[in-house]
Amino acid sequence: MDMKMGSSSRFNCCAILFCFTFLTLNLFASATIVSHDGRAITIDGKRRVLLSGSIHYPRSTAEMWPDLIKKSKEGGLDAIETYVFWNAHEPTRRQYDFSGNLDLVRFIKTVQAEGLYVVLRIGPYVCAEWNYGTMVGLILGEAAGGPYITTSYDYDAPLDEFGNLNQPKWGHLKQLHEVLHSIEETLTHGNITTIDYHNSVTATIYATEKVSSCFLGNANSTSDATIDLHGTKYTVPAWSVSILPDCQNVAYNTAKVKTQTSVMIKKKNQAEDEPSSLKWSWRPENTDRTVILGKGHIQTSQLLDQKAAANDASDYLWYMTSVHLKKDDSIWSRDMSLRVNGSGQILRAYVNGKYLDSQWSKYGVFSDIFEKNIKLKLGHNLISLLSSTVGLANYGPKYDLIQTGIPGPVELVGR
Repeated sequence: MDMKMGSSSRFNCCAILFCFTFLTLNLFASATIVSHDGRAITIDGKRRVLLSGSIHYPRSTAEMWPDLIKKSKEGGLDAIETYVFWNAHEPTRRQYDFSGNLDLVRFIKTVQAEGLYVVLRIGPYVCAEWNYGTMVGLILGEAAGGPYITTSYDYDAPLDEFGNLNQPKWGHLKQLHEVLHSIEETLTHGNITTIDYHNSVTATIYATEKVSSCFLGNANSTSDATIDLHGTKYTVPAWSVSILPDCQNVAYNTAKVKTQTSVMIKKKNQAEDEPSSLKWSWRPENTDRTVILGKGHIQTSQLLDQKAAANDASDYLWYMTSVHLKKDDSIWSRDMSLRVNGSGQILRAYVNGKYLDSQWSKYGVFSDIFEKNIKLKLGHNLISLLSSTVGLANYGPKYDLIQTGIPGPVELVGR
């Protein structure tokens, strides 16, 4: 995209939003009331521990959904969680897209057909490495928190980007889910007590009248711990948790992997053996319209933020202006420079149809000064600036207020 400025020598990642969470029930469930009693989610009055995994529907094809969901269920999950990606559904105001891998209804029905629940995080904020958290064009007001907690297994997902089982994580987590399901009644109804052994070592006990379940935790990152619980000693590896469903026998430890390990073997692409079948061609971009003619889609008397002007439809925005210099202008000099205060990731400058220079900003730096010597002429001069972004921040304090593009000022400095 591009825009044209009026003539002048001077012109001017985790905020957390409350996400309403809906639990969509499958066809085979008889539940009619979903609530939370302060201890657990309840379905028809029964306390539940629901194990949920994330599948972001726009990040896979609709044809992949059934297999991904089936493997999730086999891994011991009760629910599939997903955000609603609003900037994908409404790329332009009041123009909606729910086709293909954006077919949210189809995705929910596919989960439903597998007998799982859906945790639908309707947003609008998305904290999932999604450009600008889907918030392009929106102004955020205040932040709030909700009663739901989600946990993360970081970026090594149990299913890889192709839908293959990522072993040993998938099998290791399946065992964890089986153990947690076996003590659901104790977790949701038992009285909770904690024994502090100091040095970041604890025992948490869930006890009902019938049975007790214990969690032995060692938060030390380098040293194992020995815990004496009810006269029995247990060794808990560093940075791990042991689960004892009956407070006597260890059924699971987060650091002890007992499942198979899979190794992905990369095979050479056979197409590389047939270079004749691969034909590359370069097509230079025609920049005459912006660099030489200074023409844009809109004309404005002030600099616009790139998010507002491009609306995430493009990572590029041209800023163009013309400057008419006279010999008696106080700024006129044979030693002049162009100074630009930018906030995009990359800035390229052209003067009178010729490339001047480029500058790349540093990571985390949202205000950068570009200044280069230029040679202008008496009379008409065209200055064209190309601002490029490589994605917008999607989290952090007031991330929505971070400017992009060229906020200005843009100055001609004469000496």
